[in-house]
Amino acid sequence: MWSNNYGTAIFYEIFWCLFAYYFFRSPAAIKRVPVGVFVITCILEVLQLWRPPLLEVIRATLIGKWLLGSNFDWWDFPHYLLGCVFGWLWLRQLQGIGNAKKS
Repeated sequence: MWSNNYGTAIFYEIFWCLFAYYFFRSPAAIKRVPVGVFVITCILEVLQLWRPPLLEVIRATLIGKWLLGSNFDWWDFPHYLLGCVFGWLWLRQLQGIGNAKKS
């Protein structure tokens, strides 16, 4: 099912964009956070092709599976990109709300 396999990747990216922005609030972060989240999640996706014993032990746990993933899939990349675009739009909205409060 699309929502379980790929739809969650979009929300995963949005979550990490919002989470990172909580710690790095600046006008520059509006662009850098989504790009950084995209790059990191793409690296994590490619790391799923690598199966050293340590990573397999981590992936065997629920949190490890959530954070590192377990199966490589090329179709995750477009959904990561879409999630980061939505995350970027959300961060722009947050910045606009912050600027409105200062006025």
